[in-house]
Amino acid sequence: MAEPTYMLRRNLPLWKSEQTIDEAVKYCLKYDIDEIIWKIDAEEFSCGFPVLDKIKEYVEALKEAKEVLEGNKIRFSINPWLTLGHADRGRNMRETFPEMSFFVDWKGKTCKACACPLSKGWQNWIIEAYKLYASSHPYILWLEDDFRNFNHQPCDYGCFCDIHVKEFSKIIRHGTSRHEIVKAILKPGHPHPWRKKWFDMLGKVMVDVVGKIETAVHEVSADTQLGLMCSDPDDHAIEGRNWNELYQKLAGRHRPVSRPSMGYYGMS
Repeated sequence: MAEPTYMLRRNLPLWKSEQTIDEAVKYCLKYDIDEIIWKIDAEEFSCGFPVLDKIKEYVEALKEAKEVLEGNKIRFSINPWLTLGHADRGRNMRETFPEMSFFVDWKGKTCKACACPLSKGWQNWIIEAYKLYASSHPYILWLEDDFRNFNHQPCDYGCFCDIHVKEFSKIIRHGTSRHEIVKAILKPGHPHPWRKKWFDMLGKVMVDVVGKIETAVHEVSADTQLGLMCSDPDDHAIEGRNWNELYQKLAGRHRPVSRPSMGYYGMS
């Protein structure tokens, strides 16, 4: 049986990166921790999707961290704090990223700081962002648990934006609307034929996106593993996610890596 690996997640603020790296390394050596997962632009430090120039600044600090960690035989991993965005939290990213389309829920409510996974603008951003992170050659590069089709406050379940509706219309070979789709998939009794097609489409979108991320990352750093933090199982059961296909696509030639949202995250 393999020995357990202990990982420390630590935010890396740019304004005191050297001090933070030093503190974290000393902590790991004192308590026999094997790996540091550097959180990037996390929680209260976050201003939403960081522009690529900001990520380049983080990468310089990450490369310094990697050198120090490797000198102390500690693994170096990275966990950017957002992919699609957890919640708006008062932010509006439309001016900063005018090329992005944003998340729309089943009632037609629209986010201002959480992206639609079918948005070409968002896909281009995350691919370039993860290529930059990969350039520091982390052991594991994580996708956060906001890579999901639900809980992007102020929105609930989606995405029911015009891009998704148009894509679904192609699949069913019939022009439709958000209202019609919602009515069909929530129909009481025997499931409407659109229900499975809709959730299959949502799942395929997510699989296609991680495939693009995997290709981009491994062109830059072939040995980096890609991991996904997952949300609570009951939420993902509602989403109908195809876990096997998603993880295999994300992993590429590596083994799948997952961080469950349980334990501390589930305690009241």
